[in-house]
Amino acid sequence: FPPTPANEVAKLSREPPPPLPGCDLAPLAGGFHAGDVVYFLGENQSFNGVELVRGRRGVVAGPSLATAPVAGLSVRFDGISTSFACPLDLLSRTSPTQHAESVDRAWDAESVARAWVQEADAARG
Repeated sequence: FPPTPANEVAKLSREPPPPLPGCDLAPLAGGFHAGDVVYFLGENQSFNGVELVRGRRGVVAGPSLATAPVAGLSVRFDGISTSFACPLDLLSRTSPTQHAESVDRAWDAESVARAWVQEADAARG
Protein backbone atom coordinates (compact mmCIF):
# COMPACT_ATOMS: atom_id res chain seq x y z
CA PHE A 1 0.00 0.00 0.00
CA PRO A 2 1.21 3.54 -0.64
CA PRO A 3 2.24 5.52 2.47
CA THR A 4 -0.43 7.72 3.97
CA PRO A 5 0.12 10.68 6.29
CA ALA A 6 -1.35 8.68 9.20
CA ASN A 7 1.09 5.79 8.59
CA GLU A 8 4.06 8.16 8.37
CA VAL A 9 3.08 10.06 11.54
CA ALA A 10 2.87 6.74 13.39
CA LYS A 11 6.59 6.22 12.63
CA LEU A 12 7.62 9.43 14.44
CA SER A 13 9.08 9.27 17.94
CA ARG A 14 10.47 11.69 20.50
CA GLU A 15 13.14 9.14 21.42
CA PRO A 16 16.41 8.86 19.49
CA PRO A 17 16.69 5.83 17.24
CA PRO A 18 18.74 2.86 18.44
CA PRO A 19 22.36 2.73 17.26
CA LEU A 20 22.98 1.15 13.91
CA PRO A 21 24.38 -2.38 14.10
CA GLY A 22 28.17 -2.34 14.24
CA CYS A 23 28.45 1.30 15.36
CA ASP A 24 30.92 1.78 18.18
CA LEU A 25 29.65 4.25 20.78
CA ALA A 26 32.66 3.86 23.08
CA PRO A 27 34.06 7.08 24.51
CA LEU A 28 36.87 8.76 22.61
CA ALA A 29 40.12 10.04 24.10
CA GLY A 30 39.58 11.97 27.31
CA GLY A 31 36.12 10.44 27.80
CA PHE A 32 34.62 12.61 25.06
CA HIS A 33 31.93 11.42 22.66
CA ALA A 34 31.10 12.55 19.13
CA GLY A 35 28.76 15.51 19.43
CA ASP A 36 30.17 16.81 22.74
CA VAL A 37 30.57 20.59 22.90
CA VAL A 38 34.15 21.76 23.57
CA TYR A 39 36.04 25.05 23.65
CA PHE A 40 39.49 25.79 22.22
CA LEU A 41 41.96 26.86 24.93
CA GLY A 42 45.03 27.39 22.75
CA GLU A 43 46.55 30.63 21.59
CA ASN A 44 44.90 32.35 18.62
CA GLN A 45 46.14 30.70 15.43
CA SER A 46 45.70 31.14 11.70
CA PHE A 47 45.98 28.33 9.17
CA ASN A 48 45.28 28.74 5.44
CA GLY A 49 43.28 31.89 6.15
CA VAL A 50 41.17 30.25 8.88
CA GLU A 51 41.31 31.89 12.29
CA LEU A 52 40.99 29.66 15.33
CA VAL A 53 40.69 31.86 18.39
CA ARG A 54 40.83 31.02 22.07
CA GLY A 55 37.35 30.30 23.38
CA ARG A 56 35.84 29.26 20.05
CA ARG A 57 33.08 26.70 20.55
CA GLY A 58 33.22 23.42 18.65
CA VAL A 59 31.72 19.97 18.47
CA VAL A 60 33.71 16.74 18.71
CA ALA A 61 33.57 15.02 15.31
CA GLY A 62 35.52 11.92 16.31
CA PRO A 63 39.08 10.78 16.94
CA SER A 64 41.84 12.81 15.37
CA LEU A 65 42.91 11.53 11.98
CA ALA A 66 46.35 13.07 12.47
CA THR A 67 49.00 10.64 13.66
CA ALA A 68 51.63 12.98 15.09
CA PRO A 69 52.32 15.12 17.00
CA VAL A 70 48.68 15.29 18.07
CA ALA A 71 46.88 12.43 19.74
CA GLY A 72 43.52 13.97 20.40
CA LEU A 73 40.19 14.71 18.81
CA SER A 74 38.88 15.98 15.53
CA VAL A 75 36.76 19.05 16.27
CA ARG A 76 34.51 21.10 14.01
CA PHE A 77 34.46 24.67 15.30
CA ASP A 78 31.53 27.03 14.84
CA GLY A 79 31.84 29.04 11.64
CA ILE A 80 34.62 26.87 10.20
CA SER A 81 33.75 24.28 7.55
CA THR A 82 36.62 21.88 8.21
CA SER A 83 37.52 19.93 11.32
CA PHE A 84 40.76 20.38 13.23
CA ALA A 85 43.00 17.92 15.06
CA CYS A 86 43.25 19.19 18.62
CA PRO A 87 45.31 17.81 21.50
CA LEU A 88 43.22 17.16 24.58
CA ASP A 89 45.03 19.75 26.68
CA LEU A 90 43.80 22.48 24.30
CA LEU A 91 40.14 21.52 24.73
CA SER A 92 37.71 22.12 27.57
CA ARG A 93 34.10 21.28 28.28
CA THR A 94 33.71 24.77 29.75
CA SER A 95 34.32 28.10 28.06
CA PRO A 96 37.65 29.81 28.84
CA THR A 97 35.72 32.63 30.47
CA GLN A 98 34.71 30.03 33.06
CA HIS A 99 38.30 28.71 33.27
CA ALA A 100 40.03 30.43 36.16
CA GLU A 101 43.49 29.00 35.61
CA SER A 102 45.68 29.33 32.55
CA VAL A 103 46.34 26.19 30.54
CA ASP A 104 49.94 25.11 30.12
CA ARG A 105 50.22 24.85 26.33
CA ALA A 106 52.81 22.23 25.48
CA TRP A 107 51.90 22.46 21.78
CA ASP A 108 53.51 25.17 19.71
CA ALA A 109 51.64 26.70 16.79
CA GLU A 110 53.83 24.92 14.21
CA SER A 111 53.08 21.47 15.68
CA VAL A 112 49.35 22.12 15.74
CA ALA A 113 49.46 23.45 12.16
CA ARG A 114 51.24 20.26 11.00
CA ALA A 115 48.51 18.20 12.67
CA TRP A 116 45.84 20.28 10.91
CA VAL A 117 47.47 19.52 7.56
CA GLN A 118 47.49 15.80 8.40
CA GLU A 119 43.83 15.99 9.48
CA ALA A 120 42.83 17.69 6.21
CA ASP A 121 44.84 15.21 4.11
CA ALA A 122 43.35 12.23 5.96
CA ALA A 123 39.83 13.58 5.56
CA ARG A 124 40.33 13.89 1.80
CA GLY A 125 41.43 10.25 1.70
